[in-house]
Amino acid sequence: MANSREKTADKAKKRRRRIRQIRGMLFTLFAVIGIITVATGGVRILRERLNPADDLEEYTALISPLVILNPIPFENVGAANPDVLVESAIWAVMLQEDTEKFTRNEYEQLMIPTVEVDRYFSKMYGEELLPEHATIVDSDLTYAYDATTETYIIPITSIPVSYFPQITAVQRSGNQRILTVSYMQQNQSGASISIDPTASQDDVRVVKEMIYELQRDGRDYHIVAVREPVTEGE
Repeated sequence: MANSREKTADKAKKRRRRIRQIRGMLFTLFAVIGIITVATGGVRILRERLNPADDLEEYTALISPLVILNPIPFENVGAANPDVLVESAIWAVMLQEDTEKFTRNEYEQLMIPTVEVDRYFSKMYGEELLPEHATIVDSDLTYAYDATTETYIIPITSIPVSYFPQITAVQRSGNQRILTVSYMQQNQSGASISIDPTASQDDVRVVKEMIYELQRDGRDYHIVAVREPVTEGE
């Protein structure tokens, strides 16, 4: 009888843990969707002020997965943190693909195939640089790489403090686009930020500005550099 009660209690504990994990995953997905919604909503407002020939929605979708991670500036993608580049490609898959089509493990964790990560990595950074697949540890988050299934196991947790982009200027030079990007964040107190897709412009603030350099390869643009803006006198 004692063993039976212990097994029942253990099953109940696992069930409660799984419910918490699923709730965390849902929160993350809703927050991620909110990031893109707010970012693209700002595009419609800015389009009137910027060159109509520039596809701001395309640029925003391209850089959003990297802006979320607040990368250290780099002069070329070869000098960037490779884990950050791969993690941004993972985020791109989650932002732009229907994740319901992917397999989940016994803990309801999403398993994203590396072939999808490779595809978005190439879309974001071109085809000259290849991603190196390995487990990625980012703060309290771990994206475990399973070499057997060739997938990344996505942690079920709340989204960390994050930013979303607002493009405020576009400099055109041949096949290059130099974007001035405001890192936006909602005006909320506390250690974590949840992105509200219904937030108005009054509900967000500019944390900082960065320069993103894009290069067109064929029909599409990819990211080649992220820099801090040059201020007068430097």
